[in-house]
Amino acid sequence: MAVTELAQVQSTIQDIWSSLFMDDLRQDNLLINLVNKDYSGEIRDVGDNVRVNQIDKMTGETLTIDKAGAARTFTPEAVTTNQVQVVADRRFVASADFADLTDIQTMLDPLSSRSQQIRSAMVSAISEQINAYLYGIVAPSVSSVAPTMSATVLAGARKYGADQKWERSKGWYGLLGTSYWEDMLLDTTLTSGDYVDDRPMVGGQKGMRRFGLNMFEDNSAGNGDRGLFFHPDFLYWVQQYEPRFKVSDKHAQGEFAMMVSVDLVGGAKLGHSGNIKHTLRTLV
Repeated sequence: MAVTELAQVQSTIQDIWSSLFMDDLRQDNLLINLVNKDYSGEIRDVGDNVRVNQIDKMTGETLTIDKAGAARTFTPEAVTTNQVQVVADRRFVASADFADLTDIQTMLDPLSSRSQQIRSAMVSAISEQINAYLYGIVAPSVSSVAPTMSATVLAGARKYGADQKWERSKGWYGLLGTSYWEDMLLDTTLTSGDYVDDRPMVGGQKGMRRFGLNMFEDNSAGNGDRGLFFHPDFLYWVQQYEPRFKVSDKHAQGEFAMMVSVDLVGGAKLGHSGNIKHTLRTLV
């Protein structure tokens, strides 16, 4: 394949696959969809820093009104912001060899079944890496053992969030491993229509709303008996705007083959008071 043609293929794949790849990734990875992704700055390469800002809680004041006309004056509070620096110090990579140029050429048609299969395999590899990385940062102040996922366990997780005064506008979430999800499906109380508020959707997956918690099955965690309950601000995730694709000829290495790689730079960190904005339930 001529250098010019190779450059054209890479440019086309970058243009076509980039947005499709991110759409597939967001649909494939629940945790990426749900954690805080609001930050200031731009990520161009590994090691770049960005800032996540949160307004600190205000105290307010109570004034007493009397006949003398008191309670006319008040003391304004300075609005303070808590700033967290997040470093994009991870590169998530998937790559593949192709012995036949036909495979490369089919990638230029995003609607071809072969193109979708290749892209799906790469998305899955990247998603699993990111998911493992994010779960590795999970570090709640409170976790407990739950032999099964029951109404009592869910109510306890909801109570913890209420006691810790989790902010409500962004919603509260629960990601359950496959075994815990099965427990919930088999619990008559939790499957009764009396307890269903609506059917939230994230990344194309319909969940269940129970006791004010938006619940989803997460089969990517590698642990069927794990329940993560959280407010989205417990974790900050930052990433490049789009993945980078590269196509190379391996003739210089003595191979009649092509290599395609994709990499995505990102990073994550527990949020401000993030340790109390999530809680974990596990079998042991």
